[in-house]
Amino acid sequence: MKINYRSAYCYVLSVFLLLSFQSCAGQPYRTNPRFEQYFQKPKKVSLMPPDVKMYQLTAGGVDEFKQDWTETSEAYIRTAIVNQLNQNESFSDITEIKRPDISASQDDFLREQQGLYNAAAKGIVLHTYYPDTIIKARVEEFDYTLGSAFSNIGEINPAETFLFYSARNYIWTAGRVTMFILAAAVYGENAAYVVPAGEEYINLSLVDAQTGDVIWFNHKPMPGDLRKEKVADKVVKKLFEDFPYKDKKKD
Repeated sequence: MKINYRSAYCYVLSVFLLLSFQSCAGQPYRTNPRFEQYFQKPKKVSLMPPDVKMYQLTAGGVDEFKQDWTETSEAYIRTAIVNQLNQNESFSDITEIKRPDISASQDDFLREQQGLYNAAAKGIVLHTYYPDTIIKARVEEFDYTLGSAFSNIGEINPAETFLFYSARNYIWTAGRVTMFILAAAVYGENAAYVVPAGEEYINLSLVDAQTGDVIWFNHKPMPGDLRKEKVADKVVKKLFEDFPYKDKKKD
């Protein structure tokens, strides 16, 4: 039997997207209670160093980190984010923190903050997105924070708000696609549990420079192949499409 791997991959992705949408509920973004007050005036925003990792996932379930794929995806995601920030009335003076431009101690500080952010993001997704583990008070209050020590970032960049962006992709080998198709023939939609995809997602977040509070957060599971410019641009645009303020070009 000859397998059309492009069609097979689309089928695989559609199954996982269906399961993802079934597991997530409600409004796509989350905001701190002081969000509206915070954005009374445009904020100087800076992009944090990217937290993007791309893997190849084999039939045996072994994931291999791909540096070249990661660099490609980082560039596409970053460009898409900057484009969206430039179009939005809530942001001004867009800058970016680049690791080659900072000291070793500053880099250590940023990596520590990224770790705190990743921990917060996991909690946000777990307790404000998925029905089985959602905590209603967490959604309503949404008081996640990286802590007051985050304010030290002002020594690196004078922005008022910082944009964190994280993404994970697990690109399947032909062998794993075949394995999934065979599992689907036996288990139907449950094949997604027999041959799991890997934890794929992209999330964006705005963090207040003074308090470390997470002001806005948006998350998308199974974003698609982020090595493709059109995919990265589309998913980032969708994440910002739900931002509570209109684009400049629509004014």
